[in-house]
Amino acid sequence: MTVTERAQPATPRETMSDAAFLILSAEPTFGRALDRMERAIRAFAAANGKDGLYHATITIAYMAAINVRRAEHPGIGWPDFAARNPDLFERAFLERYYPAAFLAQPDVRASFFLPPVRAEAA
Repeated sequence: MTVTERAQPATPRETMSDAAFLILSAEPTFGRALDRMERAIRAFAAANGKDGLYHATITIAYMAAINVRRAEHPGIGWPDFAARNPDLFERAFLERYYPAAFLAQPDVRASFFLPPVRAEAA
């Protein structure tokens, strides 16, 4: 079964998180998981007439967050993972690290960028 064939969870964030969890569980390295996720998103977008759906920074940041959380609870399945990590589905999750205006930049969409240094952190 491919990611595009799985039943869709309730929200787009849950869908992305579910797919990321599945891919991270299946691939031997983080790099291969990132590549597979990008291909899956682009295939989904093409099949649904949503060219431009893929956002490198958002995708890689979510994949990294999910990978860290998976490492904290080895062997956990998706339902338990989702129940333990509801913050991953909140709209504000990435906004803690990335301002919306930063994520809207075309180069940030095309390539991965680390979160900008905030004035209070400098």
